[in-house]
Amino acid sequence: MKYHSCFTLVVIAVASVTSFAKEVPTTSVKHASPTIANLAYGDFERSKLDFWQAESDSPTPVLVFFHGGGFKGGDKKSIHRYFPVKDYLANGISCISVNYPFLQHTDNNYGVIMTESKKAIEFIRGKAEKWNIDTSRLGAAGCSAGTLTSEWLGVSTDYISALGVFMQPMGTPMLVLPWLNANFPPIMIYHTSPTSDKVHDPQYAKMVKTACDSYGVECQVWGTGKNGIHALPKGKNHKNEMLAFFLKQWKLK
Repeated sequence: MKYHSCFTLVVIAVASVTSFAKEVPTTSVKHASPTIANLAYGDFERSKLDFWQAESDSPTPVLVFFHGGGFKGGDKKSIHRYFPVKDYLANGISCISVNYPFLQHTDNNYGVIMTESKKAIEFIRGKAEKWNIDTSRLGAAGCSAGTLTSEWLGVSTDYISALGVFMQPMGTPMLVLPWLNANFPPIMIYHTSPTSDKVHDPQYAKMVKTACDSYGVECQVWGTGKNGIHALPKGKNHKNEMLAFFLKQWKLK
């Protein structure tokens, strides 16, 4: 397993330990309600996830989403804004959306947040048999802060087989680029921010593309055409193209 010394973390004492939620299925996945909701995977209050199980006789790929919010806000419910869960389920892909502790919960330690997110992935891998998921086809996805988390998992573990992210943010040169190598998973980035957005300057998406190209890693980057990043061909929808990307990586189509 890959891991980097700069992310060696200080153990944080927590006043109280969150009890693990009981795995009680909720309403039918046909309505995109989670099969299991608010399941705790770690010790922080926000260390919870929602799981949607695709119907399949064989283990399914799984898409794991990390929300955005500058590591200070946001919620796992935002998965629906970027990834149409119903479509993924219909194509035999299970979905998971993850909440994680914020900076205000970790003494402003980004490393603790990253490690907690890695714990979520390890928790999911431990549920492989019970949840009928194929851990060799585990994708990480996110927006903004969740983009960094997903990519960090791609450079710091051997768990991720594909990445699909939105809005590449500042922090990319620190958390991702120094360790990106030929083993980095195939990635698709959809980036619509203008150059005036300093937090999501399009240069960050271009940096990832340049690094991936130098190592021969598959990297698709799409934008608006007005922000210096090529727009998708006319008639193409970014959500459909993201799904098609994962279907290709996992040989489902």
